[in-house]
Amino acid sequence: MSQFTKKAIVETFLELLKEHSLDKITVKDIVEKCGINRNTFYYYYQDIYDLIDDVFDIETKKVLEDEKQYESWYEELLRVALFVVENRPAILHIYDSKSRDVLEKYLFAICDKLIRKYVEQQVQGMEVSDKEKEFVITFYGYSLVGMTLNWIKGNSQSDSADYLKGMADTDTKQIADKLVDKMTKLRIFDDAQGKTNLAAADVQGEFLIVSQFTLYADCRKGNRPSFTDAGNPQLANELYEYIIDSVRAKGFHTEHGSFGADMKVSLLNDGPFTIMLDSNEIVK
Repeated sequence: MSQFTKKAIVETFLELLKEHSLDKITVKDIVEKCGINRNTFYYYYQDIYDLIDDVFDIETKKVLEDEKQYESWYEELLRVALFVVENRPAILHIYDSKSRDVLEKYLFAICDKLIRKYVEQQVQGMEVSDKEKEFVITFYGYSLVGMTLNWIKGNSQSDSADYLKGMADTDTKQIADKLVDKMTKLRIFDDAQGKTNLAAADVQGEFLIVSQFTLYADCRKGNRPSFTDAGNPQLANELYEYIIDSVRAKGFHTEHGSFGADMKVSLLNDGPFTIMLDSNEIVK
């Protein structure tokens, strides 16, 4: 029961931190939203800053005790970054507070573990002194932490938008221009208050564009989807390439899939947040 109460306090605090800056949150706010009394809060924590320490201690412990085997240190780092992404507004508020050092301590502990593990693997069979290994670990640790803090400082400005595009025979370059204009201007990214109020240009966004004719699946009859509305492959490929070039022409870093290929596409749908842009509606 005690662990359940403590977990509830932590989760309530993170929810409040997504909406309010740290200096605007009080113990009264936490206990009222959590449905406990003040004595219960102070049984676990001395104050809000003690609570912040515990939040990052819990996350640090999760990572350090994680025995899962990852294919690379980068994959493991992405798993850690997920905590930052899922709690982005809260992390931003901590970054902007006097408790930033707690965030930095968390990042240094995690990066040290990831890099140390990788370095130990790479130097096997090599004559490398402990001093040399520590230099490499420290150097890359500071680099990763610095990059992560810059990312957080920029309101997680390495945000990306993933677009799955299906083409019909009725689509044209003029229609494609309207779609590109719309999708690059959609305000779908969070601002400092956690509101979807920023467009890709505001967050230095990047694009991943993948062709997907199955978006035109017609499932109204039977159990086997019909794709007769999907566009002619040659025309579809031309428009697909045109859209990629158009997005790049607007100054956005853009990655893309291979037209008509069997691909394994990996994406993190934050929210989840999915919007369908129909050319028939856009051009009305």
